[in-house]
Amino acid sequence: MRSLNCDLIIIGGGPGGYVAAIRASQLGARVLVIEKDQLGGTCLNRGCIPTKALHRSAEVFGLLKEVETFGLARLDCLGGRPPGVFEHALSVAERLRRGIGTLLKSHGVDVIHGTAQIEAAGRVRVTNSDGRDSEFETAQIIIATGSEPIFPPIRGLEHAAALGTSLELKGQLPESAVIIGGGIIGLEYASIFAALEVEVSVVELLPSVLPMFDQDVVRRFTLALKKRGVRLLTEARVTEIAPGDGGLEVTVVTAEGDQTLVTERVYLATGRRPFFGGLDLDRLGIQYDRRGIMVNEYLETSVSGILAVGDCIGEPLLAHVASMEGIVAAENLFGRKRPIDYRVVPNCVFTFPELASVGHTEASAAEAGIGVCTGRFNFAANGKAMALGETDGLVKLVAEAASGRIIGGQVMGPHASDLIAEIALAVNHGLTAEQIAGTIHAHPTLPEAVAEAAEDILGHAIHQTRPTRR
Repeated sequence: MRSLNCDLIIIGGGPGGYVAAIRASQLGARVLVIEKDQLGGTCLNRGCIPTKALHRSAEVFGLLKEVETFGLARLDCLGGRPPGVFEHALSVAERLRRGIGTLLKSHGVDVIHGTAQIEAAGRVRVTNSDGRDSEFETAQIIIATGSEPIFPPIRGLEHAAALGTSLELKGQLPESAVIIGGGIIGLEYASIFAALEVEVSVVELLPSVLPMFDQDVVRRFTLALKKRGVRLLTEARVTEIAPGDGGLEVTVVTAEGDQTLVTERVYLATGRRPFFGGLDLDRLGIQYDRRGIMVNEYLETSVSGILAVGDCIGEPLLAHVASMEGIVAAENLFGRKRPIDYRVVPNCVFTFPELASVGHTEASAAEAGIGVCTGRFNFAANGKAMALGETDGLVKLVAEAASGRIIGGQVMGPHASDLIAEIALAVNHGLTAEQIAGTIHAHPTLPEAVAEAAEDILGHAIHQTRPTRR
């Protein structure tokens, strides 16, 4: 057993852990990261990044099938589902994973692969794959152990794969798939699979999908999803998965009665929960509950010298939130002390069409007793969206009625995940609809739709038909 002294040990090399390591190193700390699997965590290796690579493959495939709509000659070489999309997704993840290793090395951060156990505040034991132990002493510890999938009580669950964890991104696309769960992960994969000519059904327990969006946006999105070939069963529950003559038979209970879906593969997207990495939190006296490790506004746990960031501390389970928590935790330890700020958290859904939201919805503002006015602008009237052939969707802004200050926004349509950044900035800095509308937006671009939605709040959107006066 060897001992090494350092300023900070981080348990977990995902988007919370490795970002905290780099920021702490920038502030002069000697840092050790302990990762039991692969740098980048679930997000980079099995979740966010591979999914976005698949999304792009599906987007390109769709464009190739529709070249005639852009005045190009029809391609006769496309046939069936593309065979190499999983390999492409894995290669993107691999390149990014190597990049993180290079980043950590360039900042002087040490990385050890193994399973960590906190012996006491300031002392960590690591067991590598050979069963050998090493012990390290440190001034501070950050726990960044991530999250794990939730497995619902379904008979025959062993026949399903959990998206983002046990799914092996290799081999051939299935001819058909049933996805259990209509949250962000489930809808992203459903949308991607459908675009790649996989027959796909989504089974969702709740009456509607995507509760972080207003229902008028959800209705438009649901219709768009169905037009793209996704079968969506809401208020439905899977009770059994069993092998049958034609593939896997999925028993679904709905308000209209039981249904049996026959499919090649079944995937789980029923949510995730905090994962504590096998750490003995009870022995250490670290307080936690089913929602995650309890931390204060400075990300400090109940034990002095131990902080926690990322999915292990609970909602929202988002990589960009984990990274910001990592930065804030490192700065609280080695720089200026500041609380974590969750007021403005963008949420992006990489479906076809894309969705994004930030801040208040019209519904949540009403629940909070905030009087609001809203502005909308459809991409059907946006020149860039027309040129792209992606006119399905809208920008919706929510403003405080008394001040005109933007307090939220939602985007459905092309590059929604990029457009939400301007709205997030507006919410974060209390910009008004007049300030957004008064800022010159380049033409022809998609962000013009944000400006026009702001103008709609003010009552003078330019490229919008005027309501008929009575």
